[in-house]
Amino acid sequence: MFGRFNGVVFVILLFITSFLGSIFILIPFVPLAWFAPKMWRQCADRMVGYWLTFPASLCSFVFGVRFHVSGDLILRDEPAIILMNHRTRLDWLFLWNALYRMDPWLLTTEKISLKEDLKKLPGGGWAMGCGAFIFLSRKFERDRHAMESIIRYYADAGRKYQLLLFAEGTDRGTHAIEASEKYAKEHGLPNYEQVVHPRTTGFNYLVDLMQGNNYLTKVYDVTVAYGDHIVQSEIDLFKHGIFPKDIHFDVKAYDISEIPNTEDTRGNWLKERWFEKEMRLRKFYDRTQEKKLTPSGKGYQWPSTMTGGGYIAAFAFWILSSIMWIYFIYYYTALKMYVIISIAFYMYAHIYHNGVEFLVIKWFYMRNSMGEPRTLHRGDQSMISRSRGWLLATLLWGSSIMGGIYILFPMVPLLFYSPHSWRRLVDRLVGMWVAMPGAILQFVWGVKVRVVGHKIEHADPALIIMNHRTRLDWLYFWTALYQIDPWLLVSEKITLKGILKYVPGAGWAMGCNAFVFLDRSFESDRTKLDRMIDYYADSGFNYQMLLFPEGTDKCPLATGRSEKHAKEKGLTHYDYVLHARTTGFVHIVQRMRKRGYIKWLYDVTIGFGDAIVQSEVDLITHGLCPKDIQYQIVKIPIDSLPIDDNGLAKWLHEHWEKKEEKLRLFYCREDAERTTFPMPEGGQEFEMSDAAFDGRIFVVSFWTFVFVMWTYFLFTVKYVGWLALIAITFFALAQKVYGGVEWLSIKKAEEYHALYKEDKENTHISVNGTPIKRD
Repeated sequence: MFGRFNGVVFVILLFITSFLGSIFILIPFVPLAWFAPKMWRQCADRMVGYWLTFPASLCSFVFGVRFHVSGDLILRDEPAIILMNHRTRLDWLFLWNALYRMDPWLLTTEKISLKEDLKKLPGGGWAMGCGAFIFLSRKFERDRHAMESIIRYYADAGRKYQLLLFAEGTDRGTHAIEASEKYAKEHGLPNYEQVVHPRTTGFNYLVDLMQGNNYLTKVYDVTVAYGDHIVQSEIDLFKHGIFPKDIHFDVKAYDISEIPNTEDTRGNWLKERWFEKEMRLRKFYDRTQEKKLTPSGKGYQWPSTMTGGGYIAAFAFWILSSIMWIYFIYYYTALKMYVIISIAFYMYAHIYHNGVEFLVIKWFYMRNSMGEPRTLHRGDQSMISRSRGWLLATLLWGSSIMGGIYILFPMVPLLFYSPHSWRRLVDRLVGMWVAMPGAILQFVWGVKVRVVGHKIEHADPALIIMNHRTRLDWLYFWTALYQIDPWLLVSEKITLKGILKYVPGAGWAMGCNAFVFLDRSFESDRTKLDRMIDYYADSGFNYQMLLFPEGTDKCPLATGRSEKHAKEKGLTHYDYVLHARTTGFVHIVQRMRKRGYIKWLYDVTIGFGDAIVQSEVDLITHGLCPKDIQYQIVKIPIDSLPIDDNGLAKWLHEHWEKKEEKLRLFYCREDAERTTFPMPEGGQEFEMSDAAFDGRIFVVSFWTFVFVMWTYFLFTVKYVGWLALIAITFFALAQKVYGGVEWLSIKKAEEYHALYKEDKENTHISVNGTPIKRD
């Protein structure tokens, strides 16, 4: 129609209509993505689908391209995968005409997997983002996260989409042909002349993913062929303006029951389909006259020319509306500002959320009774509410101060003369105090902790890993351990931030109990971890070491850092966890293995049913506290973990992906079981027994009595005050000289073991069994 300017006109019209449509048609409906997410999905699909009719109308109505469509009908009300050979970079655009001929509504339900760079296009990229198309980087490890999020969103939104996948991964250009021939030669496969060897990994993963979301009923195998002229890319179209005159599409439908279940057989199935496709296309292109594809399946054939008014209406709407919008923008300042704001929104979505589609997904889960419960913040809490926090702080701090001075300090001589007895006694005394915070939370706030899964064995050395949602997770975990087995409060050791050791009372007690205080710098923490693990192993007691692989709690600041890290590394930003740090985890596991001091790894997941309280400040000063806390525990034999460092790091990354998914399901269920974790196979629910409840009453009573009694004696008995001064001086000197009581304990234990080893080496057994010193 316009000669060599056909391509220029085509590209300009697509750009203008998509740009203005994204601003004047899509943006006004964006608030629905927040207030009514499912309605937004319906509106956006229809609006984007109607725009897709415009390029289809240009190809057929304006530039005279004939589309020959045959085979099976693609059903718009069933979720499916559409497989198609990728002859040119414009196949997906021409497919819109084929879909329109079958059923115009397919333009609202078809979704395409495209190269990631296309989302950056102003107008078209914005519209496809609103349409929830999938943009891929062609790097599987990175793309799998995007695919998981989008497919899950499709299923949860209740929409039935057909996802177009180019199994070859790229169009059949020069570079792709060379790569395909090289691959064929290396794997003993035939060289293809019309297609590129398919990539089975992405197809296998997509099938498994969609089936896992109960979102796949059919696979459609589409073959595209060009009757005369082949336009390889949009650049060629723009430069030369030549459109192919005849494009052929043939569709073969496969029910999901016809697709093999295993990856190997499914991959072979895909290769067989591509071999058949190669043979069909050879026959097609070998013909000199009347080139056509033999209809597949039910053999339907749709008209090659359109007689209805749909194309004309779409063409007229988008041309006239674009002229109108340009006119209004030119004459009205308010509309200029509106356009600027709209562009800023799309840029914000791309920079901070990796595209409109992911921002909309985030809103969807936040607004559909999904996602985490509200985070409680400081506000107008009543005096009663605040007083509960003050009561907790008074009892915990006061009892830890008095316990450290008048119970732990008198035991210090054992540290020098019998490190083994010191360890045994302190573990029990501190374990008895650790039972108190959870008891107060239950009695004063009515906190309920539900624990499901496998029992943590207090008699076996182990590593416990847990997501770190708030700065109070370890405190709530004491209640979970108490419900499982009260002896776990004696054998559990925690890795904590180094600054906590300076808290008077609690810091002294945790130091005496050999908790691990870290600087969050691996270079300085490496030696600490090694010495502490060696100390545990040499002590003769079996401990369970609690580690938060994320390194810090999921506060807004840490979430922002994690999102930035994910973007820089090409990773998915998690909604419910932070990206795990592998260095410390790998080192601890390998050190414990080296010492033969680890039998199990326990994976603990914490979730909150009613509310989230981020820090101890909110709990203590404002009396804010969640009432429903959930734990799931999965027991993993340490022998099942990889042996090498890289394997362990990869295992942790993959495990954290699963934890993200587990928490998503926990927070996003709409049924009655919404705020419960599923029961692991072979697991059980650990409830508070009557004896354990009575034990809590005793613990709170005992420590309250200790606090009151020693506070009274401190101000009435002179020698009690002197004892307090001496004890405080000892703890201060231990911190100053040794870095804390825990390191003094380790030093004395190492000296004791060295002396014992020397005595053993200098002793032999006589014939009558009497020990005799060597000279």
